[in-house]
Amino acid sequence: MPSSAILVPLYIYPLLGAWNPLYEVIEANPTTQFQVVINPHNGPGATPLPDSNYCREIPKLRSHPNVVVYGYVNVVWATRDLDEVCKDVEIYAAWPQHWHHHHHDQMNLQTQHDTKQAPQHQDQNVSVPIGIDGVFVDETPIDAGDHEKKFLGTLKTLVESHFGAKKKAAAPGQKYPLIIHNPGCMPPPAIRELADLTVVFEDTYAVFLQRLAQGVLALPNGTVASAGNDEAEDECNDTDTDAAKQERLRRAVVIHSVPLPDIDAATNLTAAQHPLVPGSNATIASQEVRAELVRDLVRNATEVAGTVFITELSSGFYETFSRGWREWAGVIGSGTVADDDADE
Repeated sequence: MPSSAILVPLYIYPLLGAWNPLYEVIEANPTTQFQVVINPHNGPGATPLPDSNYCREIPKLRSHPNVVVYGYVNVVWATRDLDEVCKDVEIYAAWPQHWHHHHHDQMNLQTQHDTKQAPQHQDQNVSVPIGIDGVFVDETPIDAGDHEKKFLGTLKTLVESHFGAKKKAAAPGQKYPLIIHNPGCMPPPAIRELADLTVVFEDTYAVFLQRLAQGVLALPNGTVASAGNDEAEDECNDTDTDAAKQERLRRAVVIHSVPLPDIDAATNLTAAQHPLVPGSNATIASQEVRAELVRDLVRNATEVAGTVFITELSSGFYETFSRGWREWAGVIGSGTVADDDADE
């Protein structure tokens, strides 16, 4: 399978150290692209800049070459006032300018007070201002009516005008989407074409398996995207294979409530699949059981989508890091279940 990006809905308030689990995983997986969504106040908030904690942490986040940052905007199925939506985008777009003014004022104050040593976080990432690289649009409509298409088309044009010419060089040399839609399910093509990446699934592990079985997430040729290194592959399928690869790159899936055995528990396959079976928990087995389940799910997810988010949490999964967070990211980033595709 081709390599995959990791979507991170980072709705965790950035108290000092709160984002460290993310930084650790980003640095441990330097060839994996992390698409991180920040949400200061159900959007950017009404002030020119977010508070000091965000102003400290966002530049630090953006300093990693394998990270792209997205500002959260909710359109409420295209029922929210379009002017208000556009205002959110404009506030995000103005962050770098306001940050430079703010940082200049801070430096002047330090000079005036003859500060011998500024706090470490004020010296770091001076060249990386607070800002975003694209927009994550939540609750996008699944109807392809004239209103919905005009609404999302206007938003797309605005996002491209602000961020299209300022795209960062995102390691590992991959392109990244400017605008991400999250309808949580598969919208019609007329809506999908108005985004660079669409979250086509956002639900539980159990529902994900149902959708796979139903073929809802099948790629254009009815299969999954291969790495393209099977020499015996029939050349007449090249067009379908290319179409499947491109479609996969434009999809993301968000899977929560994965029924994994506890990360510290000794268990067996029966206990993992049937945790309430009497006596099953009495059987001691290797943690490889858990690792196998993780690998299987990552394989299933990355076969149908180029960007994934997976967690065993069933609530608060965007507001906290799960105990298995490093495990999920490590499997996706290590290539354990995916061979890097040089063409991606």
